[in-house]
Amino acid sequence: MSRIAFSLLVLVVLGLSLLESSGNQASAQTLYGGSSNAYEVSNVEVDVTDDSSVKARNEAFIEAQSKAFQQLAGRYGRTGANPSPEMLSSLVQDFEIEKEQLSSKRYRGAFTIRFRESAVNNYFGS
Repeated sequence: MSRIAFSLLVLVVLGLSLLESSGNQASAQTLYGGSSNAYEVSNVEVDVTDDSSVKARNEAFIEAQSKAFQQLAGRYGRTGANPSPEMLSSLVQDFEIEKEQLSSKRYRGAFTIRFRESAVNNYFGS
């Protein structure tokens, strides 16, 4: 009888620990906008019109980096930080195009931008 009680106790403890870890992950995803990575910004939407779709796409990528950085800075209470496009590109680790639409002079898309942790920490001085 005591083996059954012990087995049940182990299962309950294991189940509670699994629930707690999944709850922490959900909290992180809510805090970081759908990602558990504090240095990742998802669903950054841009809509740019220029002389051509190629120019619009290039401008949109720069705008997406800037918007993502503003969101990232806001997470750390550093609103108003506005690095140059060159500085931004050095902070970006990689990016993903979630969706995009092109016409002859317009580019609409949504990006996920992942920043380099060490570069961001150096930028903010922490």
